[in-house]
Amino acid sequence: NYILICENGRNLAQTYQKYFKKSKVFDTVMSRMCRFAALEEKNYISLLKSLPDKLVVECYDYLPLNHGACSPERFSPVFTLIEPELFATWEDIKFFAHNGIHAFIAYHAFLKGYKYFSDVDQKLKEKAEKTMFNEIIPALHRAHPHFPFRELNEYCENLLERIYNPFFHD
Repeated sequence: NYILICENGRNLAQTYQKYFKKSKVFDTVMSRMCRFAALEEKNYISLLKSLPDKLVVECYDYLPLNHGACSPERFSPVFTLIEPELFATWEDIKFFAHNGIHAFIAYHAFLKGYKYFSDVDQKLKEKAEKTMFNEIIPALHRAHPHFPFRELNEYCENLLERIYNPFFHD
């Protein structure tokens, strides 16, 4: 069996491999957002007719797997096998940019009484943007200088827009 760890963190596969001795455990980087729709939300279709659950998901067009840890014939083409150095970069981007800015906004929004990211005021958005572009991106680029700065910048600009997306009620 092959088990994909889709949680946030570094080297989780190695941590969990000891619990699944007869299986091979891999890390992947889930850099998209999803949520279950509330029962009263009528604009979404249930996953199955027999279940009321409705999943709201961003397009997952890039699911990287570490080429150094697995072989391509074991996984469907929905996954992108990338070199270990690039995989480590994406793990850090997910953990520090995506999750880091998520936490920054969530903590401040909670203190100001906001329920959803899409409702935060412009002042908090500006603080988050400064944190992202003055702290997180430069730190990531120092740790991973091979990753093009322009691509990192564009990804993080897009990330901030996605976080404030009202359809995710994050």
